[in-house]
This record gives sequence, structure tokens and C-alpha cells, in this order.
Amino acid sequence: MRFVADSSLGRLAKWLRLLGFDTVVQALPSTPARLPPPVSGTVYLTRRAAWQGSLREDVLVLKNNDPERQLAELGQRFALHRQSGRAFSRCAECNEPLLPLDRGTALELVSDHVFFTQEQFFQCPACRRVYWPGSHLNRIITKIKEMFPDRGRLLLPPGNFRKGVPYGH
Repeated sequence: MRFVADSSLGRLAKWLRLLGFDTVVQALPSTPARLPPPVSGTVYLTRRAAWQGSLREDVLVLKNNDPERQLAELGQRFALHRQSGRAFSRCAECNEPLLPLDRGTALELVSDHVFFTQEQFFQCPACRRVYWPGSHLNRIITKIKEMFPDRGRLLLPPGNFRKGVPYGH
């Protein structure tokens, strides 16, 4: 599933990317009638009241201001769960899929502390941001489990939980 979020939904987009969903942020037109024809698997997200009542199946008008509640709305509408996306596989900033980064190359890009306390690194091919399984990862995973209780295990990228999760920057 791919999401196109209205420009006011940047924080929601970041959460969707953390969960592994292809999510772009852009200014949407003033009415859903000005959207391009529906594309299978693409959903437009907005909070614009003028879009309420749209007959398009690919449009979701979110009611909540809070990104976590917005995510819950999405989860209910599209039956999203922890296994829907590949968590921590996309750049949280620009949405590109992350690539493994050679540890030797990471030496030039991260602090000495990070280099000596981490074994695996990942990089966004577009913005060049470097990721690693940082200490805040468990807090993010706990939050995701709170948002999606009892809906299966969190689907992580290949690799050991501690060594293969590309998040921290």
C-alpha cells in the first residue's frame, strides 16, 4: 500500500515510513475531483473538511489532529497491522528504501561512539542519512505495539532484532 499525505500530515507520514509504508507528502488539490485517476494500492490522506463525503475509495479524510490517533484511524479503515509494512526499512525523512552501509564507510559518517557501539549501518540513497539500531528503537517499537495491539509480530527487515534493525541517526 502506498500513501500520499497532504502537506499538513508530515508527522503521520513519518510514522507510516517507520512502519515501512511508501509514503509521500505533497500539497493536494483543493478538491478530490482534481486528483489523478485512482491507482490500485494508492491512498490519499487529508484532514480537509471539504473532502468529506468524497465518493472516491482511495481518499481518507482523517478526523484526528494527533498523528498516533490518525494512524489508528488508518489501521481501522484499511485493516493495517504490524505485519502490513516492513518496519524500519525506509528513510523517515525522504521515504527511500534504506540500503546496507559497509561498516568501513560508516566510520567516516558517524561519531566514534556510534561506530564502536554499533555493528550494522544503513543509508538512504537519496538524502545520504545514516541509520543504525539506536537506543531509542525499543521506545519506537513499544509505541507501535501500543498503536497496534494484538495484531501480530512487528515485521522487521531481515537480520537479528538487535543487529538488523536500521534505526537511529
